[in-house]
Amino acid sequence: MEPFLHCFSLKCLLTIIFFIFPNYYILTQSVSSIQPPAACWDSERSALLHFKDSFILNNSASDFPLAYPKVKSWKVGGDCCSWDGVECDDNTGHVIGLDLSSSFLYGSIDSNNTLFHLHHLTTLNLSDNNFNGSKIPSAIGNLSRLSLLDFSFSAFSGQIPIEILELSELETLDLSGFNNDPELPFENNDNHLELKNPSLKSLADKLVKLKYLDLGGVNVSSTVPQSLANLSSLTHLSLRSCDMNGEFPIEIFQLPNLQFLSVSYNHRLKGPLPEFPINSSIESLRLSRTGFDGELPKSIGNLKSLSDLEVIECNFSGQIPSSLKNLTQLTVLSLPLNLFSGQIPSWIGNLSRLRVLDLSSNELRGPIPQSLFNLVNLEHLDLELNHLSGTVNLEQILQIRGLVVLQVSWNDFSVLTTTTKNASVPKFKWLTLDSCNLSKFPDFLAHQDELEFLNLGNNKIDGCIPKWLWGLSAKTLVALELQGNSLTGELTPMICNLSSIVVLDVSNNNLSGALPPCLSNLSRSLSVLNLQNNSSVA
Repeated sequence: MEPFLHCFSLKCLLTIIFFIFPNYYILTQSVSSIQPPAACWDSERSALLHFKDSFILNNSASDFPLAYPKVKSWKVGGDCCSWDGVECDDNTGHVIGLDLSSSFLYGSIDSNNTLFHLHHLTTLNLSDNNFNGSKIPSAIGNLSRLSLLDFSFSAFSGQIPIEILELSELETLDLSGFNNDPELPFENNDNHLELKNPSLKSLADKLVKLKYLDLGGVNVSSTVPQSLANLSSLTHLSLRSCDMNGEFPIEIFQLPNLQFLSVSYNHRLKGPLPEFPINSSIESLRLSRTGFDGELPKSIGNLKSLSDLEVIECNFSGQIPSSLKNLTQLTVLSLPLNLFSGQIPSWIGNLSRLRVLDLSSNELRGPIPQSLFNLVNLEHLDLELNHLSGTVNLEQILQIRGLVVLQVSWNDFSVLTTTTKNASVPKFKWLTLDSCNLSKFPDFLAHQDELEFLNLGNNKIDGCIPKWLWGLSAKTLVALELQGNSLTGELTPMICNLSSIVVLDVSNNNLSGALPPCLSNLSRSLSVLNLQNNSSVA
């Protein structure tokens, strides 16, 4: 009987425990699931500290206004998973993310750097620092788990190592930087990265998971490989200023997920635009200063998500296609320095989201449509250097309260000024009304205190320069051009209020008298002073 009683008693006890504590198992499992995340590994803490010590902190090494030295808070003995810029896996404690963008890091980096001991990294962002012309180390290939690599604007130079092709998990690759002058060939600029061996084709063939690729300012010097069109997940592609050449594969325009495409500043890159599919995802299309030519296809109206169209200084011609009126999301329409002809279409006024409209330096004719003045969100309007005719009432332009840049010079129309002194007018920074048949200084100028550039040259303004002109935007005005009018009188000492002036052109007027001695006080800023062809300016 004793074994039976013992068994019976044990069974009862277990039954009682089960009924009294029915949630015991669940509670114990829940407690284990909310254990604090694992602390970082000693070896990875040490690697991070050695990485920190390999650089100096220099405020000039980062340009971002909100930059700060993230590594300054890293201390010996601390839990590196809590350090600024460091991300750890909650379960293993391994460092999986390092974001030291805009951290004032200055110095060189090579393959011996302990950064490359962090083999569990999946994201690495060192953008906006100064690595002093270092080459990207070949040890980058050790970080085979990376899905994001951002070395943009960090002063790396030289050939991108072939080991980058080993990063087969990459979805984001940003190696962009400044090409100090995109107009200059790369051989005149040593401070840049190169992608020649491996080539861009190799990159596209190997890194097939790429969604975001930015090589802006990298010297590629090749044709655009067809294989880029195989990257079906690509949403962002920038080959700005890469010395690309040859025909651009039209299939790239038709990538199903592509939202951003920039190939600007590749003068030897050419081709027509394709027929755009109806379901295109493109939101930003930038082709400026390339050899693209022909007419803008009607199918550009299929880009219903397009917010930014920039085709500055290409070889496009023909009329502005009416299908553009379908692009109601447009905020930037920039078509200057092309050969567009015909009139500015009246439907332009229906693009109500436009902030930038630049149609300058084309072959456009006829009047400015009244509907254009309905674009109340405009900040930048440039129509200069066309053959536009008729009259333009300045009062209508001033109703666009957010305008900061207005350039309508060198057309065939007349600008009608009003006598309004309403202070509720746009605060301009850049204003050019050259050759607009003005007969007086516009009154609204008296309320401008943020101007940086003002051009009223080659008009029919006569009489003395009003005293208020020398006071407007006194601390901000950099260029003042009044040449080619019929101005009389003397240049008063009030001219010296313009403490930031760099260019002052009052040539081809009827000014007289002696120059104010205080002009010598402007010698640090004033670079161009043009007084030619006046009556007797001494």
